Amino acid sequence: MEEEQSEFRHWDELLPDVLGLIFSYLSLKELLKVIPCVCKPWSKAVMGPLCWQYIDLFQWSIRW
Repeated sequence: MEEEQSEFRHWDELLPDVLGLIFSYLSLKELLKVIPCVCKPWSKAVMGPLCWQYIDLFQWSIRW
């Protein structure tokens, strides 16, 4: 039997730059505490420059 071709791609098949662009919309807390713990490709992607071009420290500092 032939395998069905899925129109969806797996997260682990995305390029690190694409993941970085997606992650750039997340909060600082998620970037530091959640994303690096998911898997190695996500941890590598979150360390790239695309996630850190703009960081809203105001939202983070309100709680502290």
